[in-house]
Amino acid sequence: MIERDFYTICGAPPQVVVRAPGRVNLIGEHTDYNDGFVLPAAIDRSIAFAGRQRPDRLVRVHSLDFAASTEFHLDDIQKDSKNSWSNYIRGVSKYLEEDALGQADRAACARRRRCCGQWPPARRTHRCNRCARL
Repeated sequence: MIERDFYTICGAPPQVVVRAPGRVNLIGEHTDYNDGFVLPAAIDRSIAFAGRQRPDRLVRVHSLDFAASTEFHLDDIQKDSKNSWSNYIRGVSKYLEEDALGQADRAACARRRRCCGQWPPARRTHRCNRCARL
């Protein structure tokens, strides 16, 4: 069903389709990492996601449940008070972007290490401490 709706809205088939079941904690909440007991159980609710890569940094989001669409740019992710249902997607996108930048920084640090052997690189400047190369 979600594949058909995606095609209707976007005019192309999705490249990825995923589904996550809902769950409830019958015993405890945030107690498992405090040596307490928990008993999570799957329920008959779920969330489904279909997506397709775009050639630009624009993200278009549509909710079948709310019958609403919105969009945002990955270079300027802001909270949306009108379409609050999209804020979770915006937040995940923001942290994925930050993690991708962090991975790029780590890769750059590895290149710098080969460059002059200085480790670790200067924080937040993304330049090598010793030779100032990127």
